[in-house]
Amino acid sequence: MKRLRWMDTFLALLSGLEYAYRTATDIEGPANEEEKKMIKNVNDNLKIIREVIFNHADDVKQQSEEVYEESELDKLHNDAERAYLKYGEAVKQSEIIREQENAAALKAARSALRASLAAVRATKTVYDAKYKKYSKLAQEIAEEEERERTADEFAKRARREGLVWLHWKV
Repeated sequence: MKRLRWMDTFLALLSGLEYAYRTATDIEGPANEEEKKMIKNVNDNLKIIREVIFNHADDVKQQSEEVYEESELDKLHNDAERAYLKYGEAVKQSEIIREQENAAALKAARSALRASLAAVRATKTVYDAKYKKYSKLAQEIAEEEERERTADEFAKRARREGLVWLHWKV
């Protein structure tokens, strides 16, 4: 089975939409109902793709704009939470498009569904990466706190035993 990269699929979808857009804009004279439907579907698909690109893809390489006075853990937590919310929005959008696709089994509806599912996968990947960073840092901090707590207990016990030993000698 041959595997395709998601970017190849996305570029193929874009080139198909560009062809449909050129066809839709080259219509001369009054358009009939079928042509109007095609124009509307192409515009809807292009709107979804623009939304996917500008709302989701820029977050892959972008760090938070907020300046954090607190720890890096808080920053990672907030980034992961923000990515999860974007993932949820993409899933909702995908479900809406899936319902529309079921209602009207048109080629444009299927391509819109593919675009929204690509957005879901992209936002899930961003969320997974940020959550993994957050979890790793949280675990490291918890381990460090446990080591410090154990060292403190050991030092307290050593001081107590040392004081008892000094008291016993006197």
